[in-house]
Amino acid sequence: PVAPVIATTTLPDAYAGETYAHGLLASGGAAPLRFQVTGGALPPDLTLALYGALGGISTAPGTATFTVTVTDANGVAATRALTLDTLAVPTVTSSVLSDGYLNSTYSATLSATGGRPPLLFAHGTLPAGVSVSAAGAVTGTPTQAGTQPFPVTVTDANGRTSAAVDVALTVYAGPQ
Repeated sequence: PVAPVIATTTLPDAYAGETYAHGLLASGGAAPLRFQVTGGALPPDLTLALYGALGGISTAPGTATFTVTVTDANGVAATRALTLDTLAVPTVTSSVLSDGYLNSTYSATLSATGGRPPLLFAHGTLPAGVSVSAAGAVTGTPTQAGTQPFPVTVTDANGRTSAAVDVALTVYAGPQ
C-alpha cells in the first residue's frame, strides 16, 4: 500500500469557551490509521482522538503549534505540523458614544475586541442624520435631539458575529 499522508494542512480557528470540533484527514496506508500528537501541545482542554477527531472546549485565547503523526497498521507513519489559534469571541465594547449636538457635525468610533480581523460593524436603526461605516466610524449631522440607543454587532473574518449591544447616542439642542 501507499504510505499514509496527512491531508489536513490548516485548522479553522477556535473560540474560547465554545465547543470546537474538526476532523483531521489522512489517506493512504493500511487501515486502520491512528492519529496522535507527537510534538508541541494542543490548546488546553482540547484532545485528539485516535481516529483524528480534534475537539473540546478551549478555555483561553492563544496559539498552539503541535505535530500530529498518523500511523498505519504496518507501522508506517507520516507527520504534519499544525497551528490552532483560539480567539476571544468578538464583542462590541462601545455602549455610550460622546454627546452630539443638533445640526452639528458629529464623529465617533465604535470599538470591539476579539475575533479574527478585520472586524465589521452592523447596526439597527440610527439617530436621524447619522451613519455608521463597516469599520465603526459614526458620522453625520444629527437632525433630531434626544437619546437614541441603537443595536450594534460586529462580525469577524470567520463570519462569527457578536451578541448585539445597545449603543446610546445623546443629541442636545445646543452646546451644553
